[in-house]
Amino acid sequence: MPFLPTFPPTCWLPRELSPHAPSLLINNVSGRSDSTVSSHKSRSSVVLGLMAKFWTVGSVKTRLGRSIGMHQSARLHKLFVRVLTDSLATSADQRFAVVSPQEKANRFASQISGKWNIAHQSDGDLGRRMSHWIQQSLDTFDAAILIGADCPLIDKVAIEEASDRLLDHDVVIGPAIDGGYYLIGAKGPWNDRLAKLFVDMPWSSDQVLTQTLGRCQANGLAVALLEEREDIDAVEALERLRSELAAKNNLADLLQQIDAILNDPWGEDVPRDDILRDAESTDHPDAAVRSAE
Repeated sequence: MPFLPTFPPTCWLPRELSPHAPSLLINNVSGRSDSTVSSHKSRSSVVLGLMAKFWTVGSVKTRLGRSIGMHQSARLHKLFVRVLTDSLATSADQRFAVVSPQEKANRFASQISGKWNIAHQSDGDLGRRMSHWIQQSLDTFDAAILIGADCPLIDKVAIEEASDRLLDHDVVIGPAIDGGYYLIGAKGPWNDRLAKLFVDMPWSSDQVLTQTLGRCQANGLAVALLEEREDIDAVEALERLRSELAAKNNLADLLQQIDAILNDPWGEDVPRDDILRDAESTDHPDAAVRSAE
């Protein structure tokens, strides 16, 4: 689902306002708002979060970057973030980009659709950061849905399906081909059963989905599964995405943007300073700063 002062983790950050803010059942599914968050729930209110890092070279998509170049992978990450924030700009009742690191939050916000608010990621591992945002969200909304930036083709229909499933399920999951998930949603109120889905999980392994479903079963949480999708975090997945885009006329523009990045990592479509100011090495497009994604 990222100011000179120090703020509590995962503060709500409405744009350009104050930086202080707030038995296993599986069902397979085929298939600029600058206002502050209301303190009153509406019926079946849903919030959508996009958890993403700022596109500093060497800190995002490093696995892909070792194949295509760190500058290309950073620019692809930024492109995916912008595609998702544009295509999902009217999804759910509220939308938050959940950003890391905090000091890049303003620059991040300036590069995405104005229909998204900004929240800071909390400290801790991936599970802690995800659960913290979902827990805070469920204090205000009936349901919370969280995605990452690795599946650029997640669309409004998918978010609507996830929202619908949460009307009669406790949890909704979008399975990823690699054994993880690209989307997770929960229906409130937050409780210890939900919290157990995010603790001591082998993140970045092919066991995440299996263990998450097992914990749902052990804790009596009803789960709905969405369509399986592929995270674009390896060159093979990127090639499959390009082939998929080539077969769909309505996605030709995205394919052209991806190809432009692959062919020219220093292209003028993105100001160089925007992605290179904080790079540890900028001597060559293929500079490999080995940093965990």
